[in-house]
Amino acid sequence: MPYRLNAITGELDLVVDLSSAGGVSGPGSSTDNAVARWDGTTGTVLQDSVVLIGDSGVISGGTWEGNAVEESYGGTNQTTYATGDILYASAANTLSKLAAGTNGDVLTLAAGVPTWAAASGGMGNVEYYFKASDFDALETNFAPLNQDNGSTSRILARAFDDSTEEFVNFSIKAPSDIDTSGTVTFRVWMYAATAVASRFVQLTFDHRAVDNGESWDGAYTSEDSGDLAIDGTQDDITEANWTETVSNLGWAADDFIMCRLSRIAPSGTNLSGDLYVVGFAIEIPRA
Repeated sequence: MPYRLNAITGELDLVVDLSSAGGVSGPGSSTDNAVARWDGTTGTVLQDSVVLIGDSGVISGGTWEGNAVEESYGGTNQTTYATGDILYASAANTLSKLAAGTNGDVLTLAAGVPTWAAASGGMGNVEYYFKASDFDALETNFAPLNQDNGSTSRILARAFDDSTEEFVNFSIKAPSDIDTSGTVTFRVWMYAATAVASRFVQLTFDHRAVDNGESWDGAYTSEDSGDLAIDGTQDDITEANWTETVSNLGWAADDFIMCRLSRIAPSGTNLSGDLYVVGFAIEIPRA
């Protein structure tokens, strides 16, 4: 059989005459770019315009180009992709593409398949909690820290007098994503030093929001709780709360907020004796 020199590899290539006159059983004529393959069943050389992988054997090199490989054969049945595309099973043995959503969207389900949707519900509130020992005693009249010993347990409490206004100090930072259209909630956990019938107390929350480059030394703004009823049973803790809007408080993102808590006389019947405060919290809304 004739051979010819391959100018690229430098090797001799076997030249096969596919015509019957060439002595090899094969098609009598050939078309451009046809592929010859040996058919072991018939013992002849055949020509195909499309060669199946099963016909041609293992592809060990070169570039393979073809139509999208179907899912049942381990493919995706996709031919193009864009940045951010997500593949998902849209039905049994079927893959689909989900195009990228908009910045800030969340991935959710609709009719059992993934989809993009605008985020809702905000980030949730942030709460700052202070136990009795967390407070600072910075004022001339400050509420002392007392240890109250029960029969089996012990607790620390700030003791607020019923006639002299006493204070505790602390500070917080406004969240960077504070919801300026939302509402702040103040919560206090407290009880009467001695058992009495239900009486009222009133607390004042003083605050000063300090922005970057602003002096901390300035006047406080006061927010009163209004009358809060105390449980009259010995050692029973009362949880009470009141609210104020962020806009009325005047707080802004990342403000340093100086805080002060005190007890003042209520409009109703005043609780006689000390008021024990064991915890205080500020819940701030986030956008």
